[in-house]
Amino acid sequence: MDHLTCAVLMSGGVDSSVTAMILKGEGHRPLGVTLLMSPSSSECSRSVQLARRTAEILGIRHTVLDLRDLFRRHVMDKFRTEYMAGRTPNPCSDCNRNVKLGGLAERLDRMGLDGIPMATGHYARILKDPAGAHLAMGLDHRRDQSYFLAEVPKGIIRRLMFPLGGMTKEQVRLLAEEARLPARREADSMDSCFVEDGDYREVIGPVIDSQGPIVDLRGNVLGIHQGFHRFTVGQRKGLGVSSTEALYVKRIDPPTVVVAPRDRLMERHVTASGGNWLEEGDLRCGAQLLGKTRSQGRPSPCTVEEVEGDRIRVLFHGEGVFAPCPGQRLVLYRPDGVVVGCATMD
Repeated sequence: MDHLTCAVLMSGGVDSSVTAMILKGEGHRPLGVTLLMSPSSSECSRSVQLARRTAEILGIRHTVLDLRDLFRRHVMDKFRTEYMAGRTPNPCSDCNRNVKLGGLAERLDRMGLDGIPMATGHYARILKDPAGAHLAMGLDHRRDQSYFLAEVPKGIIRRLMFPLGGMTKEQVRLLAEEARLPARREADSMDSCFVEDGDYREVIGPVIDSQGPIVDLRGNVLGIHQGFHRFTVGQRKGLGVSSTEALYVKRIDPPTVVVAPRDRLMERHVTASGGNWLEEGDLRCGAQLLGKTRSQGRPSPCTVEEVEGDRIRVLFHGEGVFAPCPGQRLVLYRPDGVVVGCATMD
């Protein structure tokens, strides 16, 4: 492992392939690392083969690390537990903290690469100043992935590099095409990596006695569902009830699913707990910040109303935010795009 200057996660996709190419072009001597995480992953999988071919083309070393047990314990088991509690998990955040970045850092240190920088193809930025390293939004807000990285501890943030943070997806694909990288025409992955065919119910498995009523805000029974774990707050499609107006899932009180019109899902006050605060100096009552309750979309202006222990309450300006979902992250940002931190919504 002598003379390596960084490790780069290589999933076999276009983003990580271009990331490795950029680092090599900048004079780094990277170690390409592909992680086995989901139960179906193996060294014979297409993604591993693509990563290996890319590493060979770039002339960099490559290795495969088996983190499937870590992934099962920290991501899949929690995924099931949260859904069965009527909450919606955030497996990508859990994975980044405990497996993809946290688990990788631990394995690299055990391999004798203590503290070596780690690069990924995330669309986010690391800003450095005399005070340290700061996680920030990617310049392409359409692709920004800082929401999923806000759970990563400060000790890991200091080791991260995001070469794509100042680029657009179109620019990345153009570089891949010009270099004729194997992944240049690979489709983007949108679903959870362990959810096959987009059906998370297969991951949860059979659920006994999960059938229950679908009710409106007055308690009127509108229908019977076949499993509360099939629903998430804010969901509109697949409710299985008829109505003269569009209805959305407002909350889940297992086994009851409560639905309401869209305007009743707008919330101004959001509470969250169990925070990971990267910029604690910015977390104070009265602070004017930006907040995201979902990975998509741009952050909305909000005011910190209460900070007590690991619990926080914020007030979103205007009409508020749509369907803040228990189990998902509330991520707070400074106006300059630096991530203040995150907590899990109640």
